[in-house]
Amino acid sequence: MVFFLIAVVLMLVGRKVGWALSRRALYPAPAGVAAAFCVLWGYIVALGMRSLIDYQHPGLILRWIMGYALAAYVAIPNYGLFDEATIPDHAARRHMLVSNLPLSVYIAASIALAFAGEATVAASIGLSLAALAGAALFALGKWASRRPPVVANVAAFALAAGASLSAGLALDLWVQAWAGRIPPGNLISPTFFWLYLAAAGLAASSTAMQLPSMVSAPFLLNGLVAVVGLVLDIRYLLVAGPLFLVGVGAHMFLRHRSKRSKVAA
Repeated sequence: MVFFLIAVVLMLVGRKVGWALSRRALYPAPAGVAAAFCVLWGYIVALGMRSLIDYQHPGLILRWIMGYALAAYVAIPNYGLFDEATIPDHAARRHMLVSNLPLSVYIAASIALAFAGEATVAASIGLSLAALAGAALFALGKWASRRPPVVANVAAFALAAGASLSAGLALDLWVQAWAGRIPPGNLISPTFFWLYLAAAGLAASSTAMQLPSMVSAPFLLNGLVAVVGLVLDIRYLLVAGPLFLVGVGAHMFLRHRSKRSKVAA
């Protein structure tokens, strides 16, 4: 009974979220971004149902009907959102993508997760959370880019500050490993996580910004903080150097992009 109730609640919430995602991202976004969100949606639905089944251990009938079948319904994010007859020809391909790709990923992921061990499922949850964080940063950057310049620049600075801190944390882990304080084998997952967030935050900041300095300044400031650490340990050059390089490189690239946009306009 508990499994049944949780499944129904998740179905209702998932349908609303799927519709909102379709309206705000899957249809208006570029094809590549929409496809990435479709893959993420299908996988998260499969992972969520797998986690619920492992938690509740329902019987065979409940597992298949209120579990896998119900989740397959949720895995189609645009189900019931539009009348098929009203979709124009130019939008038909996008509609087919949004309808079919998440469901295909859900089916494939459900089969794979059914044979996966607990460690694999736990790792999948971590990766899914990281992907969701990246998607949220992307959405925030797109939202800020359509706001007044002051709001856009403040958001760009905040996103870049988060990105620089994430990059600094990843680099600092390797400084600690170099000093013998952390086993290098323990750094693979944390390094991937923090560098992923840094890259996602940098991309979102670059999307939101009106002034290139709003993106580069946090990296340069964080690099200066790392320079202070050189007094304590020369190894902190490994942190300061890459932060300065990213800050200067981002500033030059975004200035060039802004100039090209002005010339094209």
